[in-house]
Amino acid sequence: MSETPSGELAAGSSPLSFDLTGRPWIGVLRCDGVQEEMSLRTVFAEAAKVRRLVGDLPTQEFALLRLLLAIAHDALDGPGDIDHWADLWDDEECFAPVDAYLTEHRHRLDLLDVKAPFFQVAGLRTGKGEVASLNRIVADVPNGEPFFTSRMPGVDHLGFAEAARWVVHAQAFDTSGIKSGAEGDARVKGGKVYPLGVGWSGNLGGVFAEGHT
Repeated sequence: MSETPSGELAAGSSPLSFDLTGRPWIGVLRCDGVQEEMSLRTVFAEAAKVRRLVGDLPTQEFALLRLLLAIAHDALDGPGDIDHWADLWDDEECFAPVDAYLTEHRHRLDLLDVKAPFFQVAGLRTGKGEVASLNRIVADVPNGEPFFTSRMPGVDHLGFAEAARWVVHAQAFDTSGIKSGAEGDARVKGGKVYPLGVGWSGNLGGVFAEGHT
């Protein structure tokens, strides 16, 4: 598959890949007022030039921020305490170790990886092999009557960048309810799995403070 202007992949080369460390997919607003998409490497490398994240929904911004924080905490091995936090805050090069970290874990940060697709389970399927609509992961498109949405009547297609953002959002804020049962899951009854609760960020009701960058 080869890339098209829309960011998709077209027939002609292989293997299929959408590397989140190098491909732009995180929406940002730069300090100069320009809105664009950045890769994981770029958003850390140019953090001082980024005013804020810009998601498709405010909850998506929160989910993406938590992902970036998780990468930063792991890559920087901290902060271990308040003093370490203060040192990092004052260091303009504090994110320098992130690039090597992303290189090390690049194989887990590919949306389309065959063995370990980012935030997904390779080979996950229902007993009958059903395929659900994309409406299931795009949070502002209700399942059922499509009121109060700009994507009428539903979602037929997603570019890989937007799909990656919604995958992160679904892992963070997925609603509670009866789900299609995955093959091999011992909890399945009658082809369905019963509620375990919302995604973890749905339990947090998160609030974050914004600075200049």
